[in-house]
Amino acid sequence: MQRQFNLVQSTGCVGIIFAFLLPLLAEKNIYFKGWIIFLIPWWIIYLLSALAKTEGTLNLSVMTVLSNGISTSIIGLTGVYSYRIFGTK
Repeated sequence: MQRQFNLVQSTGCVGIIFAFLLPLLAEKNIYFKGWIIFLIPWWIIYLLSALAKTEGTLNLSVMTVLSNGISTSIIGLTGVYSYRIFGTK
């Protein structure tokens, strides 16, 4: 349960950072930019855990990594879509 809470908390932090960065970005390719902003922390977390050889993250299956990448992509695109609907205009 604690692990899920940490995941939700970190996703929320990325969303808050994204909400502050979005008005600074141009509208051109905004979905791509939002996808990249959400994908960068995901890659950094995987990179740091691999470099530090953190127990429990060494022998990840390809399906685990792909499903995490797909879910991060969905969250990023949903974040852009939500911001464009609910954000200030």
